[in-house]
Amino acid sequence: MNNTIQPHYIERLKRIQECEYGSATASVEGLIEQAISTYLYEKETLLEITPRMLPVVEIEGKRYYQDDRLTEYRNVENPHDRIAY
Repeated sequence: MNNTIQPHYIERLKRIQECEYGSATASVEGLIEQAISTYLYEKETLLEITPRMLPVVEIEGKRYYQDDRLTEYRNVENPHDRIAY
């Protein structure tokens, strides 16, 4: 299995992120983790697989769970660090 991400995918991820957040705030690794975790969460939800893990996004170098139900991001390492959206 080839784990190399094609450069054009990285650029497309950055472009989408800039539209959503106004600037690219995540590392390449963070963008990849966000894309994979979002994909897995959507598929687990569709297939009604439980338990499932919330998607992870990187904001200003920190990793956060994206909780749409509570409309907030919660820091993966510190659940008291929250950002409402």
